[in-house]
Amino acid sequence: MQVVTVAEENHGQIGIASTYENAVHFLVNTDWLSELTEVYRNGFDDTCPIVEDLGTEWLAELLSWSMEKFNEYFDGCFYLESEEVYEVA
Repeated sequence: MQVVTVAEENHGQIGIASTYENAVHFLVNTDWLSELTEVYRNGFDDTCPIVEDLGTEWLAELLSWSMEKFNEYFDGCFYLESEEVYEVA
């Protein structure tokens, strides 16, 4: 079985989810990520709230991404990784 581990740069692993989408919802529902979360804007040397960068549908935008794109966007903040969980058949 595959799971997604959720890590934050300063706190290390903060959660485990069953899917990428659930990992993103975990970050939102536990207040690690909100529309006011500061992100680096592509092509700029400054930060802004994620809602300014991605628009009002920022969560739907994140949910449409691959895990790799999420990790690139949040590099230096959040990291998601797919891990195999051992099960005896």
